[in-house]
Amino acid sequence: MLSVDGLSNKKYTEKGITSILDKYFGHEPLGAALKHVLITSYDIQNREPFFFKSWRDNFQSVEMRQVARATSAAPPILNPL
Repeated sequence: MLSVDGLSNKKYTEKGITSILDKYFGHEPLGAALKHVLITSYDIQNREPFFFKSWRDNFQSVEMRQVARATSAAPPILNPL
């Protein structure tokens, strides 16, 4: 997406972060964590914080790499999920 003077252009592609997260997390689900894990994120659409909780059933099968990507999405730098 292009904008006036490139103000809203993304600085980086997702390729780099995706390859690193794939390397370190693979397809491991959040439920496989050895201890309870709480990961903070932000829901852009609802404009409120969002918490991934490894002990909750609805997050057990979410891949760790997706959770890490969700918490690292800074809109001016990377496209959010």
